[in-house]
Amino acid sequence: MLDRIEMFLDCNEVLQRKIKIFKEYFIKYYGEERREEIERQFSKALYIGYMTPQCRRNALNKFIKEESSLLQDVVVKKTNLPFTKKDLFDTYAFDSLNLLPIYYLEKLKREHDKGKKERLREFNEEGYEFTKRFVKDLSKIKYLLLKSVDQLPRKFPDVIQDNIEYYLDKSNAEHEYQRLYKKALPLLQKINPNVTIDNLDEIFNNKDIDILLESYREALQQYELFRQEHKNLFRSDEKTEELKGLLSEKFYIMYVRDNIDLIPESQRQPLYDYLDGKTKNFYHNKYFSGILGYNLQSTSILEYFSEENDLALTDPNNKWKADSIKRNRVEYFKLLGIDLGEDYEAYVNDSECQKIWPSKQIVQRVIDTKNKYLNKYNNELFLGIDEYREIREKIDSLDLLDKEDSFNAALLTDSGTFVNPNIRMTDEGYDTFSLFVISFNNLNDDALDHHIIHELNHYIRRIKRVGDPYNDCLIDREEENEQEEKREGGDFPGGLMVRT
Repeated sequence: MLDRIEMFLDCNEVLQRKIKIFKEYFIKYYGEERREEIERQFSKALYIGYMTPQCRRNALNKFIKEESSLLQDVVVKKTNLPFTKKDLFDTYAFDSLNLLPIYYLEKLKREHDKGKKERLREFNEEGYEFTKRFVKDLSKIKYLLLKSVDQLPRKFPDVIQDNIEYYLDKSNAEHEYQRLYKKALPLLQKINPNVTIDNLDEIFNNKDIDILLESYREALQQYELFRQEHKNLFRSDEKTEELKGLLSEKFYIMYVRDNIDLIPESQRQPLYDYLDGKTKNFYHNKYFSGILGYNLQSTSILEYFSEENDLALTDPNNKWKADSIKRNRVEYFKLLGIDLGEDYEAYVNDSECQKIWPSKQIVQRVIDTKNKYLNKYNNELFLGIDEYREIREKIDSLDLLDKEDSFNAALLTDSGTFVNPNIRMTDEGYDTFSLFVISFNNLNDDALDHHIIHELNHYIRRIKRVGDPYNDCLIDREEENEQEEKREGGDFPGGLMVRT
């Protein structure tokens, strides 16, 4: 399965290498005497394998999960303790360490072996490193003096102040140790049902625990080697996610700016501060996220007042949707300061609610502006993802006459396998040229080779035999259909699909 996933993740490069196998398959069918014609036809196309960003991310997650599962099996096999795979790892992969039960057992063992005095020293050091980021010219001696008097003037934002004071309180030094103990307790109790935080010396004086934790650390090292081996795949995904975040925020702010009149005037300041450069980030409050949605991909609460949702309220077969619409409309009025409880009809019949009931024009404006910026988001994302941009640049370099070639931002969300015929100018005049686009979105598609054969049939069949009176196909249409079915339905050794 790992080989299969890796092939899908590297689909465009793999397709370029494998297309010659498909070419030989057609030569075998049509006959060696047609080789030159078939090779010429194959050369008149650009072959593109792609996955949508979301499908690519899903495949990468599966790649991680499969590798983690194999490594976890080794850990379980090596232990003599009464642990199952689920006991040690639950259902999580190595990219989610803090969700693995064994993570807390291993960390507790390390903290236990340090001893109380060393844990206190590290706690003080951690507190000092944190506090000196906010207190100018703070020496370690001054910090320890602060700890001795256990006080600090309240001059920082609450979240910072609370953290500083947490480290000043010596009694918190063992809190992390106690927290780790509670997290590791289910595993500890499988070793000794009578375990307590005070008898861990007895529990950890067990060679089998050392063997288990050593094999776990080895598995982590192997996982890091796996990530290093495939660093280009992981870096590509990270860059895409970073770009999505930046573009999502950029176009969300534009969307909010265009609809700022829908936010209560007293609550608009965060956007004004950001636009004026007073704040580095746009910290949108509950009114922005509540009324317009927390990002472009979320549903604005105003959309629940659309004509489409008006009709849904009258549909007796979809009570769940009707209830959802009513709940969100009630939430809208509560957000604007009108709270009449949970009865939707109370809001419908209230005169104050009627005055601020969103008009259909306003609702449509929100929908239209959101769609406008979603399109801008998708177009910029499309050209910002390395794999898509490189393919797009290669297509543009072909100078095809029809610029509507279907390789565009729509492929970010819509899966599609197709052949797009086109024309380009050559030294010999106009000639046909096709984009051969194959979707690799479905990891479970065992018939992928045959889908490719199907698409190839659309233009390879136009080759003629010597003396064949037909200009557009090899043999008569009925027989050709039968032959296509044979080519698409038979075994295809050496194709793309990795049998697992």
